[in-house]
Amino acid sequence: MKYFERYLLLLGMLVFLLSPFLLSPFSVFEAFQYPQYQNVLLAKIVINVLLIGVFIFNLKVLTPRLLDNKRAVEFAFVLLALLVCFLVVDTFLMRQVQSPFPGPGLGNGPIGEPRPPRPRPDGGIWGGLVNFPQLIGNLILFLVIVLSSSILVLLRERLREEDLRKQILYEKVKAELSVLKLQISPHFLFNTLNNIRYLARRKSDKTEEAVVELAQLLRYMIYQVNDDRVPLSKEIEYLQRYIKLQQMRLQAHTQVHFKFAGNAERHSIEPLLFIPFVENAFKYGVHAHEASNITIELTVSDTELHFLCENSTFGGAVLPELGASGVGIANVKKRLQLYYPHRHRLSLSELDGKYGVDLTLQLTHG
Repeated sequence: MKYFERYLLLLGMLVFLLSPFLLSPFSVFEAFQYPQYQNVLLAKIVINVLLIGVFIFNLKVLTPRLLDNKRAVEFAFVLLALLVCFLVVDTFLMRQVQSPFPGPGLGNGPIGEPRPPRPRPDGGIWGGLVNFPQLIGNLILFLVIVLSSSILVLLRERLREEDLRKQILYEKVKAELSVLKLQISPHFLFNTLNNIRYLARRKSDKTEEAVVELAQLLRYMIYQVNDDRVPLSKEIEYLQRYIKLQQMRLQAHTQVHFKFAGNAERHSIEPLLFIPFVENAFKYGVHAHEASNITIELTVSDTELHFLCENSTFGGAVLPELGASGVGIANVKKRLQLYYPHRHRLSLSELDGKYGVDLTLQLTHG
């Protein structure tokens, strides 16, 4: 973008520099047949060079150092001095050369021939003071040059500030997400180690297998979740490993149903969004003696992901988000607001002996 802007400015300056030739009523070859008209064109080119110099000076020095730093009085003073100098030089140059042409086909001679040069008024090169139409035209041109370069500088600065603001916001959100992810790790580890301790106390043959599964889960958490997004297939595999680990301690009266439908390969999501809900399902949805059911379903379409997690509740159980493990649910809610603003729906409910989590995410490919 910077190179494009630079080339565009150079092209504009070149066109402006050659504008006396481009706007001449004669072709370049015809114009150079008349020495006096050559002088007029060269004088106008010199004036344009001065205006380009004013443009660059204002673009690189005046506006960045004075106007953009709230030094408007100094800016106006320097600008006025430049304007006076420019008008003096402009008047001097244009008084040195008088255009022999009012235009093609006009004048006192035959069509297409120049009229005789007008005599210079008495009083030397400053005789007759100034040509007011020319003065006003050049004044307007000068102001347009200054205004356009100042607007360009101020616009650049505003865009730079906006980019900086967005970068700061991005870094802030990224830091907040990192903190939230770090909260999940000890919460997850605490719950999982409790399960392994239970197996160890019973001297279960599954203890070693549980440790291996935990190692795989921790590997995922350490290496994968550093990324902002992970393949949905990896997240599902992670959930399946966690469910397998939890099932090692469950009795026959506890039924766990996991179902996935859709194409997981086409999508990626932010990591560890579902695990707090699943943790709570195993923590609050399993009874030592009564029949318990846990249902976890994931359905993926081209544009949406639907996650449903239901578990049995037992006499007066407190909703997880209000209980001791509420940090996990609150964590997910914050992350959803940051990851999927206005692109998610989350509802928590308790009805007919079941506690349910219903989450819908609007997906983008990739």
